[in-house]
Amino acid sequence: MRGELTELPPNMVSDPQQVIGQTVNAAIGAGQPLRADWLRAPVAVQQGQQVKLFARGNGFAISHDGRALASAQQGQMVQVRTGRGQVVSGVARPGGQVEVVY
Repeated sequence: MRGELTELPPNMVSDPQQVIGQTVNAAIGAGQPLRADWLRAPVAVQQGQQVKLFARGNGFAISHDGRALASAQQGQMVQVRTGRGQVVSGVARPGGQVEVVY
């Protein structure tokens, strides 16, 4: 489709690289411009999933297993319950990993 890109609203996707790996959460007609708010990043951590916690801080780094209490996309905060019952918050990463930074 041909048209003037400067006339599109600011939330329209103009670079195909921006949509790789994402899913659409709205019906889109053929030839219709794609809006960024119609896209959703894939879930990195599923609720109930066994995850690997990575914690790091000034002078230390540890890892521990836990279970995600909610689903989260990459980069979103998610709470995880450790085997000892402690609940910690961290950033969801691909591959069932959660990063806790102190």
